[in-house]
Amino acid sequence: MRIGFGSIIRDSNGRVVACCSQVCEANFDLDTTKAIAVWKGISFGIDCGLVCFVVETDSDTVINNIVKGGNSDSRYGCILDYVAALVLASRNVTYLNTSRKANRVVGILANEALKISNKVILMKDAPLAIRYLVESEQRG
Repeated sequence: MRIGFGSIIRDSNGRVVACCSQVCEANFDLDTTKAIAVWKGISFGIDCGLVCFVVETDSDTVINNIVKGGNSDSRYGCILDYVAALVLASRNVTYLNTSRKANRVVGILANEALKISNKVILMKDAPLAIRYLVESEQRG
């Protein structure tokens, strides 16, 4: 099964400065997939030079497990360990639960990833369609 992941980096005003779509072949349950999405998003942010993050996901379960320090024995414990290792070098990481609807643009990026064969990173010149969607969500 192919799984798509999407990440968006916004500045402090909410403007899109970078976005990323990635795909992998895997057969994970939903919580594991959400944990991998958080890990890939933080990795993308670090690759872009960020040291402070606000991580948004629609999974309370994943956020709670990350904040608690994870459980290496859980089905996605190794992913939580990767997240913990990444955030050690960061100055500030905040986790927010958002509704699936609020994550619509990331969902679109994840679906776009299913159409490609490998990682695509779009820095600074994020597609106009992505910028438009984010701006329209901010307006309500």
